[in-house]
Amino acid sequence: MIDTEGYDYVLVKNFIENIKLQPVIIFEWIHMNKNETKNLINLLKINNYQILKIKKDLICFQNNFFFN
Repeated sequence: MIDTEGYDYVLVKNFIENIKLQPVIIFEWIHMNKNETKNLINLLKINNYQILKIKKDLICFQNNFFFN
């Protein structure tokens, strides 16, 4: 879970692109502009993440998180 006051896009994007570990990721989407949000959601989906939107947060988890 991260709360970086507006730097969520940069950190989540770099994490997904550079780290092999694929944990559950929770971050605020409200500080991102529309293009950043769209690009990051696409990147997460390409990397097999499902996304839940709960108010100001996105909860992202791997497709096989619940049942492997």
